[in-house]
Amino acid sequence: MRYLALMIFLFISLPASAQQASSAQAERIAPAFISNIKIAGFVLDDKNQFIKLFKPHRNKYLSGADIDTLLQQLQEIYELAGFQGLVSIGYQIKKRTLTFDVALIK
Repeated sequence: MRYLALMIFLFISLPASAQQASSAQAERIAPAFISNIKIAGFVLDDKNQFIKLFKPHRNKYLSGADIDTLLQQLQEIYELAGFQGLVSIGYQIKKRTLTFDVALIK
């Protein structure tokens, strides 16, 4: 009977911890000084919208939450351009450069 109660407790608490996993992961990334932000892969023709998005974040320390916010805003740009659900966006930081990797999903 104890095992059944324990199993029920574990299954009830899993969805709440799964929702907090992405925010906890973003908080684990130590703030990094970012001097440049680039996009690699599938890039839209209107690059001015990316410049407007990235310019305020260059030459600053960005936390994981800041990068996640930029990632969401970048996703919104692609959705407004008609690519909702058709792109996958990841990122990497190398030598003070934040690079967003955009891939078109087929």
